[in-house]
Amino acid sequence: MIGSGNHLYVMTRLGRWKIWANWGTRPGPRRVVASMGKLLGPTEGEELGRCPYEDEAIETKECIDALEVSLRNVIIQCYLFGGTTLQKAQRLGCDKRTYHRRLERAYVKLLDLFNAAAADLPLD
Repeated sequence: MIGSGNHLYVMTRLGRWKIWANWGTRPGPRRVVASMGKLLGPTEGEELGRCPYEDEAIETKECIDALEVSLRNVIIQCYLFGGTTLQKAQRLGCDKRTYHRRLERAYVKLLDLFNAAAADLPLD
């Protein structure tokens, strides 16, 4: 199921959420580059400014917060913390298979939540 259009959409939104979550966390000017190599900002000597994904990322964060705790935790481990998949699974207290199953379930639920948010429906 990973690799389908819906999963790619969810992973793209989560990638943008990760950029937003880390935006401005390091002191001094720095270049922020998306995974495809596109320079997001700033160039040498410029201020970092506002994240270009801020509005979408805030909505994504609200959707992540609406997930059940085990799914929310696996998304946070996957996108915000470093390490191997095994290390991330161990930090969550599960094995790699369980980690991947939770990640799959989280992607499916997030897609539903993104659709609900787009339709201005409650996130529950």
